[in-house]
Amino acid sequence: RKAAEYSASELQPDAKAADRADVVNALPPLAMSARQRILDAEADAAATGHTLKPPFFYTIPLAGAPQQINSALAIATIHHLQHHGWDITTEDIRYGLAHVKWPGRLQWVHFNGHRVLMDGAHNEASAIALRHYVDTLAPSGDTAHPIHWIMGMLSDKEHEAIFKALLRSGDRLSLVPIPGHPFHPPEELAHLAQKCCPTVQSCTVHDNVFSALDLEGGVKTPDASGTIVLCGSLYLLGHVFGTLQSPKNLEGLP
Repeated sequence: RKAAEYSASELQPDAKAADRADVVNALPPLAMSARQRILDAEADAAATGHTLKPPFFYTIPLAGAPQQINSALAIATIHHLQHHGWDITTEDIRYGLAHVKWPGRLQWVHFNGHRVLMDGAHNEASAIALRHYVDTLAPSGDTAHPIHWIMGMLSDKEHEAIFKALLRSGDRLSLVPIPGHPFHPPEELAHLAQKCCPTVQSCTVHDNVFSALDLEGGVKTPDASGTIVLCGSLYLLGHVFGTLQSPKNLEGLP
């Protein structure tokens, strides 16, 4: 979808934000204090009654269900700031959410005439979220929606778990290095990927990501209905973004 619309009554921002705040448990004390402030925001709201009255509708241009939770966390944090005197209006919240950008997270781009989905997906949780999103792209009733994965991963990542989360029968996989970073050898990743999903249509290794994307002839995909996804490392995406500055080569999609 070009944009997603949600209401506060559907998202329950404070409750979901409390759940989302658990991700900072392993972070330094500053982050921990942020988590406590988020939890306190719900307590303050309950005590004072100062909450956004449902339905609170807003639009975000970011794709994927996790962004519903992220936006709810942002709203809950703003609630807390409002209780402490910050002058942030409802329209400010709507405007900020409507104009937010997050490069490399379920981001659609045009590349050599093809529509390519770019996402970091560098751990199991983000890979599961990515797979869930691409599954929603399949035409209604289509149980064999092929994905062409173009991937590179760092050596310290959960390679097997990521492959198991992403790969399905009939998918195609192109593996590439990540320049300037300790990447896992694409040849070894290819062997592991075929063990994780023996029914992939193809599994190839490339010297660089632009070979996989085929800079001269466009992305190599035999099925025009298939989805092309570049993922596995934010460093890999950064390399692509940094190299292809020309709008002729890489254009963001609304």
